[in-house]
Amino acid sequence: MDVNFNTVDTTRIYAEDPFVFSTKVSQLVYPSKNIFWRPPTVILVPADIFHFSYIGVPLIHHPIGASFLLTHKERLLKETFEEIIRLAPTGENVPAQVILVGPIGEGVESELKKHGFSTLRLGSGDVFQTAAEVAEFRLVTIPPEGELGKQHLIVASVDDGAEALPALYYTAHTGIPILFVYRNALPKETRRILERFSNRNVTLFGSGRSISKSVEREIESIVENVDRIDAETPAKLSVEFAMRPSSENQIGWGRNKRRGDAFSFGTVSSWQKTVAGVLLGHIGKHTPLLLIKSSDVPWVVKTYLLKLNPVLTEPPKPPFMHGFILGDFDDISQLTQVSLEEHLIKEAGD
Repeated sequence: MDVNFNTVDTTRIYAEDPFVFSTKVSQLVYPSKNIFWRPPTVILVPADIFHFSYIGVPLIHHPIGASFLLTHKERLLKETFEEIIRLAPTGENVPAQVILVGPIGEGVESELKKHGFSTLRLGSGDVFQTAAEVAEFRLVTIPPEGELGKQHLIVASVDDGAEALPALYYTAHTGIPILFVYRNALPKETRRILERFSNRNVTLFGSGRSISKSVEREIESIVENVDRIDAETPAKLSVEFAMRPSSENQIGWGRNKRRGDAFSFGTVSSWQKTVAGVLLGHIGKHTPLLLIKSSDVPWVVKTYLLKLNPVLTEPPKPPFMHGFILGDFDDISQLTQVSLEEHLIKEAGD
């Protein structure tokens, strides 16, 4: 029996393997070589630990306008290579057709060069050094379009990536760099970037469980404005960040009116696929990420969707809501997808 991956108001990007999933997101966002938003470069990030993939996300945003793929650290998988070939990145106004972030093996780069692709390496096996180098590249070499990307920095915990997951879709949307700290210590490379860009606004992503008050105070001694986005759970944090308006001194999606919105729905447990979906925050519907569970939509997410659902008219007319479901049925069950449909469909808000 054929399985229906979609509902009226949800689109599921289905793949069991995170590397294949990454290519499917790229194909959805960049469906042809003939589109005017064809990417000039592809960002490759290793998928074994979360830090380097987080660091690479801000490089997506304009004026770079990159695609973004997870890669095996030591070898170029067939699916990944075929997607780079299909994309045929132009290399226009960027240093290279493929940008490798973090500790990606020489074999991957050699394979790309053998097939005629120019490459650029950013970073190393050191998380803090890589984040610092990418931040400098993003702020100095190719600054983001828009003032938000130029005026803000995001700080996340190196010890736990869950609370910073919602930040990623926003960094794809704005180009704001991500730096890392320990829960109880400020690494020297992170300090160096904060001192160099001390006039930037800094947003800490996560509670005191992830970034301690002592680290917050140390950062406050370096930069002019420090903000923190905190919540009891990653799901609640994702909702609060989606609702939160942006201003000169704070960042947020500002999705807080009944005007019809689209979201991406992912899980912490399948973080690789959730990260791989970040292109959906960059282009098209520019979706914030809302975190759910495989077998459950948290109450805070349900309530938020109902509050946003536009007023029903007769006959119904736009705007309508939509959701992207990130992963296979083990990542997010069909029943969970149906529950999301029940909260996204036009009649739900009334």
